[in-house]
Amino acid sequence: MEKRLAAIEARIPTADSLAKLRLHQDRLRLKEQLGNTGKSVDMAELEKQFVKVAKGYAERKHIGYAAWRAVGVDPKVLEKAGITKSAKI
Repeated sequence: MEKRLAAIEARIPTADSLAKLRLHQDRLRLKEQLGNTGKSVDMAELEKQFVKVAKGYAERKHIGYAAWRAVGVDPKVLEKAGITKSAKI
């Protein structure tokens, strides 16, 4: 994140107006993320929220079981969300 922040800072002075606007927003997001590092995360709550929305999201975006597994989502969580290996995408 620090590297990305430095790259944004370097681009701001020469960017056109719209690019400058996006860069400032990116910089604000990164600074917020940096400020949040080290804070505890309620994984149970995150899982609960994921389970609520994952199936609908997967269907809308055509994301299958294997893709979720490839990014590290636990099979038990996918099962709770109703995302199965045999689901049509």
